[in-house]
Amino acid sequence: VLLLGQSNAEGNSHSRYLASKVGDEKAKEYFDGYENVKISFANSEFLNTSEYKFVPVAANQGYTVERFGPELGMAEKISGAELKFPTYIIKYTYGGTAIKDEWRPPSCGGRIGHLFTETVDYVTKQCELLRSLGFDPIIKAICWMQGESDAERENFEDYTFLEGGLKTDLRNAFIKYKPENEEIAFVD
Repeated sequence: VLLLGQSNAEGNSHSRYLASKVGDEKAKEYFDGYENVKISFANSEFLNTSEYKFVPVAANQGYTVERFGPELGMAEKISGAELKFPTYIIKYTYGGTAIKDEWRPPSCGGRIGHLFTETVDYVTKQCELLRSLGFDPIIKAICWMQGESDAERENFEDYTFLEGGLKTDLRNAFIKYKPENEEIAFVD
């Protein structure tokens, strides 16, 4: 599963509030992490990163080590499912960015966004790492969380066009990892 986008994907929820919101036992579960769901993550110019390694998903993988993102809820649900194969999340995020500029896909014309290029590079390296560990990686879904910065900019009406291009271009970039007889899901 790929987790991509800006601050909401990155994770800006403060971990210190978990116990007061979900109770001590559940908060401990989140901080201990989910051994059966691993993540490789890089947030905002590698401010908080797993250093190109896959580690258990836990409550310290957001914008900073004091924060968490949507991977925590994803891992909680995934860990409770009976799956045939291990689950890995590859998270590449950068807060305060826009699809129009930093994430701009090649098919939409103009200068390709550096985060589009960096995402393809990061995900490819992590899939190669999984191969070196004896896995045959399949990307089942791209989870995209974006839009806030685009809503503040003057050409927000291009967002639907740009997101459509992003979906197509990411699917094409990772076509060798698509599930057999399926398309890579795109969750917005």
